[in-house]
Amino acid sequence: LHVGTKPKSDETRAVVEVAHARVGVVRARNLVRFSETSFANALGLDATVPIEIHDTLTYEPVAIDPAQVAVEALGNRPELRQAQARLDASRAQLAGARARYLPDLFVTGNAGYTGDDALIATDGVGTGVAFSEQWWITGQLTWNLFEGFFTQARVKETQALIETARANYESIELQLRLEVDQAYNAVVEAGERI
Repeated sequence: LHVGTKPKSDETRAVVEVAHARVGVVRARNLVRFSETSFANALGLDATVPIEIHDTLTYEPVAIDPAQVAVEALGNRPELRQAQARLDASRAQLAGARARYLPDLFVTGNAGYTGDDALIATDGVGTGVAFSEQWWITGQLTWNLFEGFFTQARVKETQALIETARANYESIELQLRLEVDQAYNAVVEAGERI
């Protein structure tokens, strides 16, 4: 070895790296041509038409209030409205189940007039018609004092349904808030990249 010289292996390695870099340049040029052809095709132009691209885009930051966007998103999502409807239906079922503790009251009534058969003379004038007013009202009160703990079990079941519906609602709400936060962060990131 002489002072100031490199071994042959370093020279060979440098030649190989240059060859690899040339292959990368060839691939990059091919990718540019392919992208231009795809772009022309997307615009409905012939692939041989030269395309000149001028960067005239300007960026204006978008002011977004994350709290307002979250409120709007939660108000417009059908799956959250569906979960709220299920929660409301479960609450209505609980009210119905608790109503079984109360007595049932049935009231019916009728009112009207009755009359004797009319005697009609040959000259068309009726005689002997008598009408009487009639009415009646009946009521029935039933109270099932013991149903084998059916009412109590039904109330507990509907309370469990309410808890399930509430947990489902909260889970969907959290998922939607996460989606809103991720979208907001993506907008902020995109603004910072520009």
